[in-house]
Amino acid sequence: MYFKLIDIIILSGAIQGLALSGYLVHKKANKYLIWIIFMTTIMLLGRGFYFHFRKTSLPFHFVFLPDALIFLFGPVIYFYTKSILGHSNFKKLYHYIPIIIYLITVAYVCQYTSKELVQMQYDGSLTLWYSLTEFGGIISGLIYISVSFFMIRSNRGLTSKRKKFKFLNAFIILMYADVILWLVTFLYRYFVSHRLFIDYNAIWLITPLTVHIIAYYAINSVKSIAPATKGDAAQLSNDNQLSKLKEELERLMKEEHVYKELNLTLDELASKLKTTSNRLSWLLNEVYHEGFNDFVNNYRLEAFLKSIEEGAHHKLTILGLANESGFNSKATFNKVFKNRLNTTPSNYIKSREAQ
Repeated sequence: MYFKLIDIIILSGAIQGLALSGYLVHKKANKYLIWIIFMTTIMLLGRGFYFHFRKTSLPFHFVFLPDALIFLFGPVIYFYTKSILGHSNFKKLYHYIPIIIYLITVAYVCQYTSKELVQMQYDGSLTLWYSLTEFGGIISGLIYISVSFFMIRSNRGLTSKRKKFKFLNAFIILMYADVILWLVTFLYRYFVSHRLFIDYNAIWLITPLTVHIIAYYAINSVKSIAPATKGDAAQLSNDNQLSKLKEELERLMKEEHVYKELNLTLDELASKLKTTSNRLSWLLNEVYHEGFNDFVNNYRLEAFLKSIEEGAHHKLTILGLANESGFNSKATFNKVFKNRLNTTPSNYIKSREAQ
């Protein structure tokens, strides 16, 4: 038995992952981030076990267990994003259907002895199953990471000024890069016949690198990966407090028209409400079922439509009215208008005047 350079890199990533998991547990960091790092570590150790002990008398069945974790990566990253953004009640059982299906197939495969499984490995009998498992894990990761990415974008007002949300944004982009590289290596192995600069080992190189980058953030700024404060949501669980905050929010929007402030952010709105941004974010997501940007832009769009009804477009340009309504970007205004009314502002005005 001997070790190559890649094995040393993977081993260092696994050791770093174990140490980092323990460190974050001690610092009471976000539990979902701890699980992501711990799962990465188990997969690295599983890879080492497979390549160095597959010819020994140890049960070959253990090789399949770490692979189950690839179906948990996506959901746990999604849970992590939700928890940082202050959402609750997001852990549904359907997120675990892929891993349950995989474990059922493992139970079927494990009816064979270790010796038979090793032989099936070498004669290619398990190739299709391996391929479907890996491809399923890639698709699962891409879907969940994409959903997490767009959730972050819909909460730009929340993420722009706070360090832990900047970390979240960087973390999701890093996970995207990880999964995309994984997809490239997968496609290369099955559809490219000539040798390229990238191979299957690339995914095992970037995984320890990911762990080390997270370790850097953890050591330098534990606060940036801290969990969302449970007290923020808990303090709103009282119906009276929730009602008062909701009433004050609607007063600010309908009477003071704070949405017309061009650079309004979640932090600034929370300050006007004399509450925290986490509590306001929780209120918007759980009561109004909208992110900050969608919530504010809906008020801005209603103000614009009201201006059109009053004939203000005869005195100001469309962009001028959009700015007066609170939109600070023509692109954002057009996108919101198109998504809501399925037409352009100019066509909307023409159709009204033609009636």
